[in-house]
Amino acid sequence: MLTFARYSLMETAIIAINVSEQERGFYIDYEELYKRFSQTFSDNTVIVTSSLLPAMNQLAETQEYYFLREFMTIKHIQKLIPFGSSIQIVTVCPDDKLTF
Repeated sequence: MLTFARYSLMETAIIAINVSEQERGFYIDYEELYKRFSQTFSDNTVIVTSSLLPAMNQLAETQEYYFLREFMTIKHIQKLIPFGSSIQIVTVCPDDKLTF
């Protein structure tokens, strides 16, 4: 399994690639990313996540909303088919009175 992230202040892409011939289950440890985000944002900052490569049984891209600390501490279990990939986008929501 190969995982890496492309970080920017307002949007981060988290990429995972299964480089084996077998299906693999995994989760990503967000501890280092959380350290970076928490230097700038509070734990109550709202973020939205989306997948650029939705699962085969998913008809459309879904977005999920979390508080920053909530997202970074939950184990998001994923499975990848052999030689499959996932790209998850984490976007910080701009301050908006209707978001919170």
